[in-house]
Amino acid sequence: MISSAGIDETKYSKIARAASDVQFRLPQPVFEILSEIGIYMYVRETVAVAYAMSTYPHRALVHMYSRLEGHERFDIEFVIAHEFAHIYLGHLLISRPTKRQTREDEIAANLQAETWGFEMPRDVRQTLINLAIEQATDPEVIAEYIKEQKSVPQESP
Repeated sequence: MISSAGIDETKYSKIARAASDVQFRLPQPVFEILSEIGIYMYVRETVAVAYAMSTYPHRALVHMYSRLEGHERFDIEFVIAHEFAHIYLGHLLISRPTKRQTREDEIAANLQAETWGFEMPRDVRQTLINLAIEQATDPEVIAEYIKEQKSVPQESP
């Protein structure tokens, strides 16, 4: 079950409508998986945008913040789809404290939401481009790439 009972439709009509539309637009197999996990969505009046978390196995919460109501509807839909993608990809089940893994999870959730047909906002897309440039010039990433290339057997000419 995916529940949006925690969204006051009179106060947050755009968020409530977007939550409903996202569920309707998800590919059917994805919707079934997320429904089986069980998601409860609600809105809080704080300053952050949104996040998803696991409450216990096979249940998840999606917290959306009241300031989302002021955004364009397609941006709200993307945020909700992005949080659903974290749940779908299992990012809530394993603790991943490193900054690098968190970035990778964020990128994966953005791309997963986009593959489901939700348009990535321009600022999110630009952030991904900036992260790709940053990672491409990060000495640690370059060293890891070189190490991986050396471990891959090369074909003889």
